[in-house]
Amino acid sequence: MEWVIIILLVLLAVVALLAISMRRPQPAAAAEDLAPEERSIQRRLARRQREIDEAARTMGKGTMAPIATQASESSREIVATLAAALSQRQTVRRALLSKSMFERDVQALRDRLANATTDGERQVLQGAITAKSMELDHYDALAQSLSRMDAMIAEAEASLTETRARLMAVSTAAAGSELDVDGLRANLNHLGALRASVDEVQISLS
Repeated sequence: MEWVIIILLVLLAVVALLAISMRRPQPAAAAEDLAPEERSIQRRLARRQREIDEAARTMGKGTMAPIATQASESSREIVATLAAALSQRQTVRRALLSKSMFERDVQALRDRLANATTDGERQVLQGAITAKSMELDHYDALAQSLSRMDAMIAEAEASLTETRARLMAVSTAAAGSELDVDGLRANLNHLGALRASVDEVQISLS
């Protein structure tokens, strides 16, 4: 039965190597290094960043300058964090393309197991099914992390758009009118919380 053990060890080693390769921390990638889908996201985020910087500049150097500076810094931080996460997103998304192949492999092994005629053959097939199923569990976890990351990207884009709108509202408010500075600060705090959440997702994949 040594060959059975060897086969199982090889399958488990493949699973481990694949998991390690997908979980290796990814640095921020240049736009040209990303696939079209991630490149489009990166460009949208960069555009939101430029819009916020421009809105902050229109507030000048008066009493609102500190909150304008904070808005620029907070938006740059979340955009930089998401830019770094895009490489990881691309790696995970591509890895998930192999999930259907593993599902077909598991089904084929189960079909063979149903028709196996010896205990030795059944043992080998069951071991292979177990190893493949472990890999499928890993893919399920990756899919959940990808969904969380995409939800955070969408939420960050919406929050960045709102930040710009609030900056513009404050900068163009008539003299003596009430300024919604608290709303702007709350929006910036939300960006900070989002950045922490993206970091958590990246750590879960590292």
